[in-house]
Amino acid sequence: MSSRWDSVLVRAVAGELGRRLGDARLRALYFDRSAPAAYAFFRTGTLEIRLDGPEPSVLWRAATEPYPGSRSLPARVTAVSSPPDERRLTVELRRVRGAPREQRLEIELIPRRSNVFLVSGGRVAAALRADPLRSTGEGYQPPEPSRRRWAEVTPLRAEWDAFIASLPGEERETALVRELAWSSPINAAELLDADGGFELWRTLQRGADPAPTLLLLPAGPQPYPHPLGSLPSSPLSDLLDAGPTPPPPSLPSDVLRRAEQRVEELARKERSLERQTQKAERAEVMRTQADLLLARLHQVPRGAERLVLEGFAGEPVEMRLDPSMTAQENAQALYAQARKAERALRDLPGRLAATRAAKEQAAAALERLRSGHWGPEELRPLLRGAVPGSARGRPGSQAPLPYRRYTSSGGLAILVGKGARQNDQLTFHVARPAEVWLHAQGVPGAHVLLRWDRDEAPPARDLDEAAALAALHSAARHSAVVPVDWTRRRYVRKPRGSKPGSVVLERGATLMARPDPDLAERLQGGEDGLDQHV
Repeated sequence: MSSRWDSVLVRAVAGELGRRLGDARLRALYFDRSAPAAYAFFRTGTLEIRLDGPEPSVLWRAATEPYPGSRSLPARVTAVSSPPDERRLTVELRRVRGAPREQRLEIELIPRRSNVFLVSGGRVAAALRADPLRSTGEGYQPPEPSRRRWAEVTPLRAEWDAFIASLPGEERETALVRELAWSSPINAAELLDADGGFELWRTLQRGADPAPTLLLLPAGPQPYPHPLGSLPSSPLSDLLDAGPTPPPPSLPSDVLRRAEQRVEELARKERSLERQTQKAERAEVMRTQADLLLARLHQVPRGAERLVLEGFAGEPVEMRLDPSMTAQENAQALYAQARKAERALRDLPGRLAATRAAKEQAAAALERLRSGHWGPEELRPLLRGAVPGSARGRPGSQAPLPYRRYTSSGGLAILVGKGARQNDQLTFHVARPAEVWLHAQGVPGAHVLLRWDRDEAPPARDLDEAAALAALHSAARHSAVVPVDWTRRRYVRKPRGSKPGSVVLERGATLMARPDPDLAERLQGGEDGLDQHV
């Protein structure tokens, strides 16, 4: 529904949403900040809040699959409300899994200051629009409450008449809207009517027994919960479905961009596997060269880099050597490379075929997305994940995620590597450069990623919780206090030839953390299949 918003309409929409979403299951939340627009994906439908027009829009659409990059938010709606005489909707949530925590959506429908916030534990976990006074990790501060008269009490008729008589003659509507609760430019003229204004205001103030109506105003159709005096109007079944049925939502531009990146990523992987296959197919050549070196030892000068020897069939064989090694050592190195190539050839063709199939499927899905068609069959091939058939060579299987997922008290995702190789995957393939990276100092342990990539330092409590998880998933887990290094991912480097999980920090800081199993249990939860975009 796209319309002008006043406190009467906001309260009525809160009532409709409450009836639609009573105990409804929320799956995920997506903030498209480039639009800006917010999408709450319920099992029964999708709530879309758009702030990209002159007035905010609140739309209820058919149920759809969450966008790639949506924040997994398994919860049920417990209530939808609006404070008296305010343009703010509050959707209260109860988590389905994990420790109970207060979570809610705050939808502010205030002209030029509209915004949507995800609030967790009283703090802002995510904001659709940047707000310097209510940034992520800070306590949520609602807009100033209404101070207009009679927001929750009903005056006597004599008090009403005295108030109306006190309004200045030339700017009566402006003064009325400034002073009187539940009034707005939509209803001001009708409220000033001497005969029916007071009774109309009492109807709007009580908010009981709404009769959804489409007001036919000179500025355009306006959904409203009650008819207004003599203004032309037509009845509506409800406010959220006012007007023509809205078309299905198009994919946000950043989702489409990341879908294109996913196709290109698979194309790069295909090219890489092709190069690896070509190199592996030289296993027989490398083994033959090694045999030839051992058979012609007396013809190999020490320190040679390039060499041409007569092959076993009389043909010239050119080969490159490591000048720092003897002929025997060069031969052994070639044998080792040949064995490695032969092992690779056992699964490279299958991986290459699976990657090509995944790329073709993703490219076809992307074309359907660009043409305006999308659903599970289009989104699934574009979700970032393992290539089919890559999990231990089992065709059609999905490789497990390399991390355990936790959610901080502030609603930020914390990813904890499951092992040495998984640490490398998490740090160098999952993490974004600006995100926060942690590791217990001086002992083996998990790489930990706090999904915070803003320029400012992460919220202290979220950082402490991530550090506690790093301490708990380390060899120092039985210590009372563990030093934990943290830095941005961009300052983590992997030395060439180092063991899996081994890294070097170019810069960082250290904080002390207590390994707390109870904290890990409280923060456990979430659906690993969705990346945390919000």
